[in-house]
Amino acid sequence: MLGKRDPQRGLFEADTAYGAFVGRDSFYGWLASQRGELFQDEAFAGLYVLNNGRPSVPPSLLAVALVLQRYEGVSDDEAKQRADYDLRWKVALGVELDARPFAKSTLQEFRAQLIVHEEATAIFRTSLELARRRGTFRTKSGAERKLKVALDTTNILGRGAVKDTYNLLGDGIVKLGRVLAKLSGQPQTVWAEAQGYGRYVGPTSLKGTAEIDWGDASERRQFLGEIVSDAERLLEQARVARADLEAGSAAEATLLEAAGLLSRVLVQDVERREDGPAIIEGVAKDRLVSVHDPEMRHGRKSASKRFDGHKAAIVVDTDEPIITAVTVLAGNAPDAEGALELIEQTEATTGCTVEATMGDCAYGSGETRQAFADAGRTLVAKAPRSTNQGCFPKTAFVLDLEATSATGPAGQTTQDFKASPTGGGQFRFAVTVCAACPLRAPCVRGVGGRTVAVHPQERLLQEARAFQASPAFAEYRRRRPRVEHRIARLVQLGIRQARRHAQGPVPTADGRRRGQPDLPRRLRHPALRSGFGRPWAACRVLRAAPGRPDGRSGAPWGHRRADHVHIVLRRSTRPAAHATADRVLQPRLSAGLLGGWVTGALTHNRLWFQRRQNHNRLYAGRPVTQPPRTSPSPTAFSTSQWPVPTRSGP
Repeated sequence: MLGKRDPQRGLFEADTAYGAFVGRDSFYGWLASQRGELFQDEAFAGLYVLNNGRPSVPPSLLAVALVLQRYEGVSDDEAKQRADYDLRWKVALGVELDARPFAKSTLQEFRAQLIVHEEATAIFRTSLELARRRGTFRTKSGAERKLKVALDTTNILGRGAVKDTYNLLGDGIVKLGRVLAKLSGQPQTVWAEAQGYGRYVGPTSLKGTAEIDWGDASERRQFLGEIVSDAERLLEQARVARADLEAGSAAEATLLEAAGLLSRVLVQDVERREDGPAIIEGVAKDRLVSVHDPEMRHGRKSASKRFDGHKAAIVVDTDEPIITAVTVLAGNAPDAEGALELIEQTEATTGCTVEATMGDCAYGSGETRQAFADAGRTLVAKAPRSTNQGCFPKTAFVLDLEATSATGPAGQTTQDFKASPTGGGQFRFAVTVCAACPLRAPCVRGVGGRTVAVHPQERLLQEARAFQASPAFAEYRRRRPRVEHRIARLVQLGIRQARRHAQGPVPTADGRRRGQPDLPRRLRHPALRSGFGRPWAACRVLRAAPGRPDGRSGAPWGHRRADHVHIVLRRSTRPAAHATADRVLQPRLSAGLLGGWVTGALTHNRLWFQRRQNHNRLYAGRPVTQPPRTSPSPTAFSTSQWPVPTRSGP
């Protein structure tokens, strides 16, 4: 039954008693202040029975626990331990100091319920709703902003094991055999031994049990033939078993799924020859690479960077760097696939109109531009660079699509245009014209005349190249990299590795779409507004020698005075944020924290703010008080006086 939190806060709850100690400005203090606003128990009512059974752990508390788990990057067991013993977690969760709010299985079951009921994006949607209530998507006058967003993708390494054809067939046989064994009511090992598939369910891999000479091609072919024969026999058994199942039942669907995977591996990797089965040369299009995660694909992010898995596509508001839409693509899908749907998703989640969409060169194809133009949307993306193996590229010619003419670099013009049935066409220069041209050598390689291809969306590409050469394109260069900053943050949160096997385009096991962070980065305490996930960012830790009253460190660091250490807020350009940093950290520096660990963070935005304000130092006019140059007492620089800073940055 749905359990609910008491709206009345308790006197002995951790956020009441220790909120100021942990820090109201910290991420944990901010989560504590959002109780009843960010997550409400009634929003998860569809996951529970409303009037029967024992009250559950309040789902709003478990939702905060999922946020903290992703924020800290810890396992389920560690999340349970921190909820029990970590004061910061207790403050964020709003529980009493001696409370153990949930069991590990409770957290796992709540996450599973989110996935089963397709509510795993609830945390993401809630964060965007909070942003809307706080006016993030409105101008200072209160009107809705017209968004300028940027798109990009990044690769996700799949969780399933990528195997060669032999072991891939073996995994398919094991998966289908498991289903048939369950239908017969027998353990898989017993059923497999009785049916002659015992070598596939052993503790070692299929190739590991094969006692053949792998350098002998004939023995490899014979071994493959045995596997294919077993696979075909197993598929025939599956056809017989299906006849006894009820049409449309869950058992039939499970059997068809397992049989379909094994059949697909046979078709994509094995060809039938007169002398027996053989592995197909090359890689099949849309090849299935793992039976355990059938949606994994061979993918590329560049000509040299390959991966096996998926792609995460995100949309970021370039004014307030918030992720507004996200989806998961196949690893071999083009980056621009589904780009228009992501923009529509952004408008639905933010309630604002997208004025312009920005992307890198992967979104600059003519087809993508045409799709956006047909939808009445503006797409700004670099047009692909045209090359011609050292000769003049197409961009060296002036193509007049209205007059159907092409003018070469030397001024020759032709109107010989042959249209293509699929759109576009080709301009042709006569052989005599090219022979007399003084620029023939760097223009034409063969003996004939020069030809210039015209793209079906050539007009849109010409407009893009013209805009790319104009001063107005500078805004694109300034705004678009912000989506890459968000992707870098996602990588810090663990997007690079999928956390479970994919089963359709569903969210991840921690209650989010794969790779989507729990909260928009700008939704932090108003005094901080840092833009990164954690208010304090530590990118370097310096070890200073203890016992030096002047704050200097020993070799090899050289002199490290306290006023040389910059402790700042990452991605913040606001003086109020730095005043907060001074207020919190200055006493610790003055008390001699440099005798232990010193956390230094130098960020590009902070240095930009420094130049903008013409400061010579980050904390100009506020020198750090140094201890007197006298023999210190044994405890003068003891780190026990002050808690050693824990890692709270990415």
